[in-house]
Amino acid sequence: MKDYTNSENKININQQILSILSEISRHVATAEMNKFVTSDGNKNIIGTVGLAVCDGIVFYDRKNRWGIVGHAVSDKKISLLSDMLKKLPCDKEVVIEYAIVTGYDNIRNGNYTDTNKMLEYLKNNCPENIKLIPFQTDLGIKVGQSYGNEFYFDVKSGKTASQIINYYNYLDLSSSNDKLSNKGISK
Repeated sequence: MKDYTNSENKININQQILSILSEISRHVATAEMNKFVTSDGNKNIIGTVGLAVCDGIVFYDRKNRWGIVGHAVSDKKISLLSDMLKKLPCDKEVVIEYAIVTGYDNIRNGNYTDTNKMLEYLKNNCPENIKLIPFQTDLGIKVGQSYGNEFYFDVKSGKTASQIINYYNYLDLSSSNDKLSNKGISK
């Protein structure tokens, strides 16, 4: 077994770790509060962190390997969703996977009011050329709700790119799930 306790090896390992982290961060875009990010040739891993009373919004075009992630709080949620819808292609038929990711505090408090308003807005205002389907990648999120407070995914592979913090085991969401199911939103 190699001894990493001498200072020369520690510096070398730290430099390697920093180099790896630097390379990864060049490909990651994080949606900050009341903002959204889109993937591009350089930033193919997109997501957000810190969803507590906020909601995350995900649009993903699997065929063209392109996506948008938003992070919205309170009265800015519909406005941000509207801005994100304007970024969707309007010149051709496209299938877009979507999810509204309810923040942990809202789940814990059983507050799905904003989530439901956003889903209703999305249903009524999505461009006609866009076919919306529930988000297909297993990120620990489900259409209409999430048990985590952060997520990232890689638009190139369509797979998760983060460790999801899963609070599911600590919550009793049975009544919330029934309410969402009645609105056509599945867990």
